[in-house]
Amino acid sequence: MNSPDYTANLQRVQTWIQDACLEAGRSPEDVELIAVSKTKPVEAIREVYAAGQRAFGENRMQELQQKMDELADLEIKWHFLGNIQTNKLRTICHRVDVIQSVDKVKYLHEIEKRAGAANRTIGVYLQVNISDEPQKGGFEPDTFLEMASELPTFEHVRIEGVMAMASLTHDQDVLKGQFQLLHSLFSSLKEIDHPNFSIKTCSMGMSGDLDLAIAEGSTQCRVGSSIFGPRNTITFDSPTT
Repeated sequence: MNSPDYTANLQRVQTWIQDACLEAGRSPEDVELIAVSKTKPVEAIREVYAAGQRAFGENRMQELQQKMDELADLEIKWHFLGNIQTNKLRTICHRVDVIQSVDKVKYLHEIEKRAGAANRTIGVYLQVNISDEPQKGGFEPDTFLEMASELPTFEHVRIEGVMAMASLTHDQDVLKGQFQLLHSLFSSLKEIDHPNFSIKTCSMGMSGDLDLAIAEGSTQCRVGSSIFGPRNTITFDSPTT
């Protein structure tokens, strides 16, 4: 197996996003890349950072804490992508910039409490279960907008968008329908007048379905192994990368 060339991989993914945007008639500046660095060494993150990447995502709290400590000298924007547990929110809210995977209203209240104690404001994305798979978290699409419109006002929570994990399939019709569903909810969410809403992000698309997600309106893609894996490979990633 070839040893990874992280800089070349990053450049290839950036070109991939640019080409997908141009094919969809969109500006490449409209799509943000999150480099999903879970299980990868800090040396790899440093190399990707040196190549220009600034936003990184992790989904395991202990690993994230260690990396944040070891990379404290870098101006990284950290996204937490993993399953949320109430007892871990204190650490998350003290340190990360964005919590992507909020799938219960009770977590918004807990984030408000913890972020307030840290005198911070935390950006969050509301996760939607667009694949209708019970093992995946997320608000139900049918009741999502009603739930969002009834959210209380927070002082330390800023709701910035939506995120979802599509089905792990190569069926383009299935993926297209799921991406269209999330983008429709994203567009409707922007129309809701709420003091905590600053809706700008529709986070969908990974290494296996990036092109289609961008064609359907993604504003943020989460890419892991196509950046941190062996050179000259495009892999069908796990659900958060």
